[in-house]
Amino acid sequence: MLNLPVSQPSGAALERIEKRLQATKAAENETQASSGSVVNMLGTPQIARSVETYRGAIFSVDDRTVQLPTTADISIDIPRQIVHHSPAVILLVHDVSRDAYLVEREYRVGSNSFSFGFPAGLRDNQESALQSAFRELAEETGIVVEGIAHLASDPDFAAKKLQHAVEASENVDVDVLGTFYPSSGMSDEQVTLLTLHLKKFHVEGRHFDADEHVQSTWVSWKELSEVIPFQGSHTNFLILNEKLHRSRRIQTSHAQAMGTILSTSSIPESF
Repeated sequence: MLNLPVSQPSGAALERIEKRLQATKAAENETQASSGSVVNMLGTPQIARSVETYRGAIFSVDDRTVQLPTTADISIDIPRQIVHHSPAVILLVHDVSRDAYLVEREYRVGSNSFSFGFPAGLRDNQESALQSAFRELAEETGIVVEGIAHLASDPDFAAKKLQHAVEASENVDVDVLGTFYPSSGMSDEQVTLLTLHLKKFHVEGRHFDADEHVQSTWVSWKELSEVIPFQGSHTNFLILNEKLHRSRRIQTSHAQAMGTILSTSSIPESF
């Protein structure tokens, strides 16, 4: 089964928010209007100049001049730097039969520490998020979902067909939380967050790059949510989302149990 993110807010709802935004800026706009420099945030910024200043194995950096549209016939130039980074996926992996979750520990240069996290990786070439998720799952953890993993690793198997296969599968449920910019103020990196509820799988050998050193283990929900100190924002977001879904599943289970009790209970005729 595949659960995709909720739909975007309606146009009418966005229009109401836009009116409030414009109202709060009215006084400031009046002050700036005489200079003709009121930024039109309904317009489209234009990249006037972009020069690559650094290129590494994972990302590159451009120095840019961006032209912001205004309510007048001029634009405002602002300098910015942008980090170009390949899109990525982060996976919260749940073994349904044992109610256990997979956690990893590896070196992270940002915090210069060995940090706890979840399976994750960059999307290769034109991979969809689903293709990348199942490929990374097999490579990094050795977990192979029955009937799905080999499809994800087949370059000739279209992403749309994989999506249909996941939707029809009884061996895994996939919740796609969405795709987000971790740092839109400086990078174009997009990260897709997914929770994989595994029902039928087996484990094969793992395949790491030469500079990857990863430890992994299964933990209980209590250990995941209360004991392990996760540093990553997206990791904590996945945990909070799973906490919400676990609460809803418990509520649904209780409601179904109560419904069964009521439907099988005899009611005295005097009632």
